[in-house]
This record gives sequence, structure tokens and C-alpha cells, in this order.
Amino acid sequence: MLEPVTVLFTFGLFLTYFIDAQKYRLQRSTGNANILPLLATITNTTLWLKYALLVKNSNLLFINTAGLIIATLCLINFHSLSPFKAKVENQIIYMLFINCTILTWVNYFYNENTISILGSINAIVGILTSAAPLSTAAQIIKTKSSNGLLSLPLTVMSLIVCFLWTAVGISLNDHYITIPNLAGSILAIFQFALYFLYSQSTSHSKA
Repeated sequence: MLEPVTVLFTFGLFLTYFIDAQKYRLQRSTGNANILPLLATITNTTLWLKYALLVKNSNLLFINTAGLIIATLCLINFHSLSPFKAKVENQIIYMLFINCTILTWVNYFYNENTISILGSINAIVGILTSAAPLSTAAQIIKTKSSNGLLSLPLTVMSLIVCFLWTAVGISLNDHYITIPNLAGSILAIFQFALYFLYSQSTSHSKA
């Protein structure tokens, strides 16, 4: 029962990207929004999709396929509304290069160690994905404002989802799932602290 519930909440996490996408469309610009969470999500879901195919886990297969589609659609929307298109395009090229390099290695150099190596890579990428929103932490602290730099819906859902996947990883005795999601839970708590500390600071400065 735990895995289906976790998949449902993870789908909810991916849907929060549409909230930000709609906000950008209403503003007709992404402004200073951070693209790294989207790029990290695409890389993360791509690699976990491959892992799911190798270990034959249907829940992982479904949710990462859904996440990859949603994140890709939101990335297209982000690019179309970004005032910094050249920078965004360079970042997309770097992401595609990393993804293609890893998938090429998995497909053409498969052996008995591939699953464990890919699992280790996924664990690292998973931690980096959870940390991606914090790439603006220095700017938030410097400006004393989290406005537009951290997404509250994404942070809330990230905390819930990371906690649930940690529990799933423990139940499956799969440390490739447990470790990155445990780290993600800790990082999401830190994001909460930043968001509420500096959103209050922004409100006080306006007052």
C-alpha cells in the first residue's frame, strides 16, 4: 500500500511544476526564476526510468515516465518565456549531454555491475535534484528575500515525497532509494527555513 500512495504523492509533486508554469504565463516572463530544479528533475526522472526498466519496477517506471513528460513540457514553457534564452539553451545542452552520456554507457557497456553503478549515480543525482532549489540560497540570503526564488508548493511536496520514498526504500531494502530521499527530506526542511525566514523579512520590509 505504501508504494501506490507514494507514487500518488510524487505525481502531485510533479504537478506543482504546472503551478509555476501558469504563473510564468500570467506574468509573460519567468523573471529571475531558477531553471535548475526543472533540469535536475528531467535528468533524475530519465535515469530512474532506466533503472526501473532494469529492475522491472512498474511503480518506478510509471511515475518517472509521468515526471519526465511533465518536466519536459514545463521546460518548453520556461524556455519560451525566459528573458535569458541563450543561457537557458546552454543549460539544456549541458543537461542533454550528461543524460546521453550516462544512457549510452548503460546501453552499450551493460554488465553485472551496471544496476549498482546506475543506482549509485541515481542516488547522487537525486540528492542534487533535491538541492537544486537551493542554488539560489546565496542570493536569497544576500537580498533577504525568497520572493520568486523558492516555490512553496514545490518545497512542501518535496518534503512529503522524500519522506515517503525514504520509507519505501527502507521497506524494499534499496539504499539507492533510501539515501537520496533521506537527504532530500533534510534539504527540503532547510528550504522551508529559508522560505519562511526570508518571506517574512520581505513582508516586514514592505510594511
